[in-house]
Amino acid sequence: MKKKILIAGIICLLITLVVTMPVTADEKYQFNYEIPSVVTEPQAEITLTLEEAKTMTLEGNPDLELSDVGLDKAKFLDRKQKRDSDKISTSAYSPYASNYERALGKYVGKKATEVGLQIAEATYELTENAIMFGIQNNYYELLKAQASLENAENALTRAQEQLRITESFLKAGMVSQGEVMGAEALVAGKEAALAGKRASHQNAMMDIAAQLSLQLNTPVVATDGFTHEPVTVDLDTAIAEGMSKDVALLGSKGAYEIAMTGYALADAFYTTNTNIYKEQKYTMLEAKLQYESQLQQSEQKIRSAYTNLAATEEAYLSFEENVKYSKENYRVVKLRYQEGMATRLEMEEAEGALAEAEDAATSMLLTYELVKASFAYSLFM
Repeated sequence: MKKKILIAGIICLLITLVVTMPVTADEKYQFNYEIPSVVTEPQAEITLTLEEAKTMTLEGNPDLELSDVGLDKAKFLDRKQKRDSDKISTSAYSPYASNYERALGKYVGKKATEVGLQIAEATYELTENAIMFGIQNNYYELLKAQASLENAENALTRAQEQLRITESFLKAGMVSQGEVMGAEALVAGKEAALAGKRASHQNAMMDIAAQLSLQLNTPVVATDGFTHEPVTVDLDTAIAEGMSKDVALLGSKGAYEIAMTGYALADAFYTTNTNIYKEQKYTMLEAKLQYESQLQQSEQKIRSAYTNLAATEEAYLSFEENVKYSKENYRVVKLRYQEGMATRLEMEEAEGALAEAEDAATSMLLTYELVKASFAYSLFM
């Protein structure tokens, strides 16, 4: 009996210890990762303007949230360093090496966190602009896929019309069976091309759905028009604004400012023949040359984008004229074919040229719009 009571008491004690035992870190921070179930049922179609897509992609974007954390951290470090630097009094300084480290902590440390904050602010804006540019790119790709799909459907319709005419000629004894077989082959080729365009369209919808955190099988329709809208860019303004937002340039400029601060302190505390002075001098000279090199690269990138903008616009206008010519040529060749004055191959070539011209014009217009957007977001192509 006593033995049973003792055992019961031990069990109660163990239960008490388990309940009151502090939770370890391993027990507290347990993460259970579950693979989400794949959604296969059809999703409702959604229509989007470009502005609606931009708004959706910024909501809860993880990259933007990460940049926001980095910006808050940079602000905290800058405030902390300023408080720490203010505690170091320059009145206690004397021109001896013993004060050099204190001066570094006061001035170089302060300059470093200031630069860090500038870069964090620029990085946040760069991240936001990159997200906006990315969704605009995907939106235009969807518009392009929609246009290409429509072009492929029109090409199939033209091929089917050509087959219909050829079959009527066969019944009238005007062409051989081989001509009909050729027209049938053309229809089959256009059907295969249409299947490829449908796949490209599905991929374009999936890309934009992924960026908008939608189910990947959500049908998305881009409703904005895909038309040419000329833009005038002031090059001097674009260069000044672009350089002010170039993170690589800001980083090299900040490194140069930090190096100059360190060199100025070495010059104040040491003579020119000491190792510390020489090290700081070389560090400053290297940072200066790297900054000047980055400065040129940044300007060159913007000037190159400006040249590309004009070139792509000219190319698009040329392709658009080619579309007009190809449409008219196809119309004339079709009429000639119906009158027995042109061959089926001539009509096939005219139709193929029209399809290629339409796709080329759409693709160049997309390139032009993206180069134009790169100026709006200071992300120069």
